Amino acid sequence: MKKRKPKMEFRYYKIPADSHMLPLTGENLKQCYGVEVDYLHFHNHMEIGYCYYGEGTLSLENTKHEFQGGMFSIIPRNFPHTTNSKLNTISSWEYLFLDVSSIISQFHQANPILSDKIIRQINKKHPFSQRKIILYRTADPSSAGSGQRTSGLLQRGGRWTSVSTYDGNCQDESE
Repeated sequence: MKKRKPKMEFRYYKIPADSHMLPLTGENLKQCYGVEVDYLHFHNHMEIGYCYYGEGTLSLENTKHEFQGGMFSIIPRNFPHTTNSKLNTISSWEYLFLDVSSIISQFHQANPILSDKIIRQINKKHPFSQRKIILYRTADPSSAGSGQRTSGLLQRGGRWTSVSTYDGNCQDESE
């Protein structure tokens, strides 16, 4: 008997014609994420998310990572993921969906060959171990960019690397 594939949901976001991005903000994003959701979803655009408060699990394909307030995530388009708050807790997230193709095309109008090459590379189907998904934490959400130390995780070539910044300089703590 064939093994049944798990359910996965495609979420389509239409970015306004006069923009390259779509922000999702507001009170309706303060919720207990993942209630009765046991499947992953993916989007047609790159997703940048910021967690103001709360805690839970961010599932990226088959890998789970804890999230908490002060963390942001950058997830490429078409990448399976989901967010689940801890049981009976509220989390507050806001999201920005980016049409990376239109941004790159506009930025490199004078060189459409380079633009196409960059867009193909960004949208290229890589195995998870080659993707760069950023889960970034700050000790104090207001400290980012203030010269204070912040730390996070960055996936590089199949391994998660602990990184930290101080005064805007990124340091790989595993090397």
